[in-house]
Amino acid sequence: MSERSRNILLVASLALNVFIAGGVIGGGYIWHTFGHSWATENRRGVRFAAEYLTPEQQKTLRQNLSAARKDNIPLADAGRASRTEIARLLAQDVIDPAAVNAELTKAREADFALRTRIEQTIVSFAESLSPEDRKALIDGLKKRNIIIRQTPAKKE
Repeated sequence: MSERSRNILLVASLALNVFIAGGVIGGGYIWHTFGHSWATENRRGVRFAAEYLTPEQQKTLRQNLSAARKDNIPLADAGRASRTEIARLLAQDVIDPAAVNAELTKAREADFALRTRIEQTIVSFAESLSPEDRKALIDGLKKRNIIIRQTPAKKE
């Protein structure tokens, strides 16, 4: 290997190492500055709404939700099948609006029934909580915009 080739390789290696070091340092700075709360704040889903409850209560809610989802797999499958059929109908050369609307109605009904059963599971779970724990659950539901929507701040 010639002297010129070694110098080019050294400069390329140095540039790559500087790039990698900058990425690591930048990532560390962002992690330190903003903490890792972004990872926990953006968690959606009903099970994360129980973050303010005790671990036992969180486990109970997760088990109840899991059982509700397992019991309602046919509803989820029906909604998924309807959405697949809607996509197929819309991809045809000539769209049949009546068929599309019928499938939309079926998908909407399946989704609504599934959501209703999940919400009923949450309400049943909330009935077993103390008033303080229910307030903590409500705070989690508001924070995640589940069932209870937060009121947007008014702009002045």
